[in-house]
Amino acid sequence: MSTHSTVAPPLELQPSTETRARHQTAGLYRATRPRAQAPHPLVLRRQIGEASDFGKLEKAASALRTTAVSLHNAHVGATDASGVISTLTDSLTCRAIELSIRELGPPPCPFSWVALGSHGRREPVPGSDVDSALVLDCDREDEDPKSYMLSLGSRVCDALARCGLVADKRGASAGGDLFVRPVHDWRRLIRESISEPEKDKGLIVISLFLDGRVLYHGGGASALRDEFAAAVGNRGLLRLMLRLALANNPATARLRYFSLERSGVHRGRLDIKHGGLLPVTTIARYAGLAAGAIAAGSTPERLSAADVAGTLDGDVARSLREAFELFQSLRLEHQVDQIERGVEPDDYLDPKALEPARRLQLRDALRAVRAIQKKLHRGLSSGRAVA
Repeated sequence: MSTHSTVAPPLELQPSTETRARHQTAGLYRATRPRAQAPHPLVLRRQIGEASDFGKLEKAASALRTTAVSLHNAHVGATDASGVISTLTDSLTCRAIELSIRELGPPPCPFSWVALGSHGRREPVPGSDVDSALVLDCDREDEDPKSYMLSLGSRVCDALARCGLVADKRGASAGGDLFVRPVHDWRRLIRESISEPEKDKGLIVISLFLDGRVLYHGGGASALRDEFAAAVGNRGLLRLMLRLALANNPATARLRYFSLERSGVHRGRLDIKHGGLLPVTTIARYAGLAAGAIAAGSTPERLSAADVAGTLDGDVARSLREAFELFQSLRLEHQVDQIERGVEPDDYLDPKALEPARRLQLRDALRAVRAIQKKLHRGLSSGRAVA
């Protein structure tokens, strides 16, 4: 992998030290420090790496959200801002792992920490959940390392939570037993999921690890990606992946601009993550796999690969990329506004608070995604899954 890439392929090593962060942040931040009083991302990354205990790590991490605000105020695009947030989160995770090992003692076997979900795709925002897995590179005859690794995973996840990076309690977490396994168990699970995707949440396993990216490498986790070669050209699996993608409806309504939350604390708000981004990211995941682009980790990369391979029509891929950029931008703007007001960031924005032109833009993008879903559904029904 080239160190000049700003988006890492899934399940590959990260470039060392300053290289990635320098490409992502150079020239993006200079004008903002006086306004937001946040250190330059490169300085913050160094502070994280030099933290000698968890208290100092938390102190360094306290600038992470302010940095996101500063990037936004400097008119840095949402994709670039997410890349910087991802790089800093990687640094926090790696340092938390190192500090945990210092307390627990040397690990009984090599291991890898895999970022999943939006962090795996390098598309997080300040309020994103942290999904993760531990891959143990232990021999079958070795003494069971599970107890140590569960302690390690729990410590790291707890440290990240204190830094404002909380795992979804219903999601994947290296702090839980289900997501701490030897590499041979993970490979077997992926093979079984590809072979029988409708059994035991196989599609979820496939989706998680297609997004996976190794950010702390000590074992054979990079080999997990090899298992997905069997998924390329598997028409039955691809149809199921597409059907799963089409189950995520955009937040648009026939007689109204938007489909809003009808009850609870978010009543009258639009869930930009599930009602905007999720329909696009799941189509992109399907289309990238159908194109054989297993190494394409981000949503824009997958859509570009699908365009080149003909998995998606060029106009469709372009519309989805534009929709993704808009939804991600609105999500970041919403969370930055919440951070500046001292409110915990979430994904529920108020469309009425948007400028009229921006509101129309959101409406049109949601409708465009819905129209693409209908086209893909017709292709699915006729045996053709290309839009």
